[in-house]
Amino acid sequence: MPVEDRADELLAIINMIGYAIGVASDIGVQDGVSDLQTARMKLVLELRQISFGDLSLDELSRLARAPAGHC
Repeated sequence: MPVEDRADELLAIINMIGYAIGVASDIGVQDGVSDLQTARMKLVLELRQISFGDLSLDELSRLARAPAGHC
C-alpha cells in the first residue's frame, strides 16, 4: 500500500477512534476510554513515523480530529 494511502487510512481510523472515545465517555465506560486513547496514541505515533514527521504529536492529533470523508 502506498504511504499516502496508509496515512489516509490511519487518519480515518484515528478520527473514528476519537468518535468512539466520545461515545464511551458519554455512556460512562471509562476503561474503554482509556484503552481507546492508548490505541489512538499508538496510531498517531505510527502516522508520524510513516508521514508527517515534521509535525508534533499534538499537531498530528489535531489533524487527525479534523472531519474528513465520511467520518
